[in-house]
Amino acid sequence: MSLVTTIAFKDSNGSSVQFALMTPAVTPWFSSLEGAGANNPAFRIYFTDDNGVINDFETYYVNLTALNNDGNETQFVKEYSFKEVYGITGTINVEAMDGIVDRLKNDTEFFQKYIEYNSVLWDPKLPEGRFRDAQLCSIEFADYPRYYACMGHHGSSAYSHRILAPIVLIFSFFRILW
Repeated sequence: MSLVTTIAFKDSNGSSVQFALMTPAVTPWFSSLEGAGANNPAFRIYFTDDNGVINDFETYYVNLTALNNDGNETQFVKEYSFKEVYGITGTINVEAMDGIVDRLKNDTEFFQKYIEYNSVLWDPKLPEGRFRDAQLCSIEFADYPRYYACMGHHGSSAYSHRILAPIVLIFSFFRILW
């Protein structure tokens, strides 16, 4: 999901009403922030129908480690097809994304796959503790009040999640802008 980051937008009853897909960055980002990682450069191609409904998308990336070892040629290679990786058989819609979010919360192996694609295969490490909570809460809640409530539900201290939330969100937005 190259952070494919996905963000759910929920109504006041907690039902998802929309989602946003964040495209990975062509410019790699390396961070020394605790809990934040790096990413390989990537871009995404969306496949839509005539009405703009997203049928699938594919992400392509450059493996910087390989490029640095043999810098003769930069080559983007296919990282993944969203529908293939996440097992979506219909259109990519709110219901499909809700199913992915539920699996991310309950299936560690599935969450690991998400983290691998989120970093565009750059040395992915499974976040634990408050960093895992921050990832999951930021996917599910785009607004600070519900994000903080989610972090509090997971037992993260008020201090740590008030600092971590902007870091996670800034990281996500850097991935969009760069």
